Amino acid sequence: MPDCYDPLDPNGNITVTFDIHDWTNDGYLAKVTIQNYYQYRHVDQPGWKVGWSWTNTEVIWSMSGAFATQQGNCTTFKFQTPHCCKKDPVIVSLMPEALPQNRSEDCCRGGLLSPWAIDPSNSLSSFEMKVGNLAGNFPAYKPQNLTLMAPRPGYTCGPVLDTDPTVTSDIGGRRQNQRRLSVYLVEIYYCSFCLTMVYYLSKSSGKVSRNRLAETRMLNQHIPV
Repeated sequence: MPDCYDPLDPNGNITVTFDIHDWTNDGYLAKVTIQNYYQYRHVDQPGWKVGWSWTNTEVIWSMSGAFATQQGNCTTFKFQTPHCCKKDPVIVSLMPEALPQNRSEDCCRGGLLSPWAIDPSNSLSSFEMKVGNLAGNFPAYKPQNLTLMAPRPGYTCGPVLDTDPTVTSDIGGRRQNQRRLSVYLVEIYYCSFCLTMVYYLSKSSGKVSRNRLAETRMLNQHIPV
């Protein structure tokens, strides 16, 4: 149980999943999903913003379903310009009228999240991004300081924990397949005075550092706009 929660909805949370699902020649493809598991609490206008700090030299080559609010300094890239070169990107959702070529599954709801118990089909939002500018036999570096800004103040970060890799089954359940890539899961809890974010790292062998990360706490932290 987190240190801070909503007494009217103590079992709810907002979960952000950072799912790295394929490798590219200089990085990976990732799907980010924001899921509202609160029964009654919703994220209203102006909607959510999600941000993090890159661990290494990552850039976002392209996105669908959302966009970075600032491109940053991309002058070192001569032949292809990334969508975002900032070390600490801030991402917002596209609007419902987004063009088909800019959309992805479960995207483009203007940052709004309905409560899970009332409207489950609109309680989540996702976007896809192509991350690159990593050289050599690179691991899937974990984004740092992942934060979510909704129309409520007050943030506190909990400990970073490791979780088991994702496992799926096939051949009628007789064979188990372990996810080759990485999943980062953030559970976000709201109360009147603070928001507790607990980070989980799901890693596959050889791709993510096995070092446990120390607990950090940040009071009243906001994503830069």
